[in-house]
Amino acid sequence: NNPISPIHGELYLVDDATFADLDRLEGHPVFYRRHLTKVALEDGTMRSAWMYFAVHPHGPIWETGRYERER
Repeated sequence: NNPISPIHGELYLVDDATFADLDRLEGHPVFYRRHLTKVALEDGTMRSAWMYFAVHPHGPIWETGRYERER
């Protein structure tokens, strides 16, 4: 898939049990699907990280990639 916009977030190291809980929380693979994705850390280091993406994306694309609620 081609990138559409940046996504800003946090990166966590979790154990297998927490990963299973996250899959259930995100509805993987019905509502969101988990994909191994290259990410850039603040210092420019590249890592691979699992990210969840909507199976049927909808709504606006926020070009900044920052999904905080506007005030």
